[in-house]
Amino acid sequence: HDDDGLMCARAPSSFGTTVVQVGDIVDRGEHALEAWDCLSNLQATSPAGSEVVRLVGNHELMWLYGDHKYVHPTADNQTVVDLLTVRMRDDILSGRLQGAYACMGGQVLVTHAGLRPAMRDYLQLDAEANPKPPD
Repeated sequence: HDDDGLMCARAPSSFGTTVVQVGDIVDRGEHALEAWDCLSNLQATSPAGSEVVRLVGNHELMWLYGDHKYVHPTADNQTVVDLLTVRMRDDILSGRLQGAYACMGGQVLVTHAGLRPAMRDYLQLDAEANPKPPD
């Protein structure tokens, strides 16, 4: 969290800049929802030739599988947990949140929660079985 709000305004500004955020945004404090929104916005607004890559951390993966033993004691009420879980699922299904990222011509693979090929399939089946209600 950046008290002056500048972090969210600092999108990659030079051509070819890649920012990789390696997960564990959830359950880390009072501003997890704001941090999630900030990273989503940075990703959506990164200039051509640059990118913001968001990866699933083990804490996000635990929440996606319904394991909520790690929650912030004051900030993560059921509403926040449900909202972030829906956003994670949607971001994975849309490709905005990934399990791994290859860079440097495929020489480097960045991951946090490990490589679980079934994650996307599981979430796709879950989305089909439990469609979101219309807004």
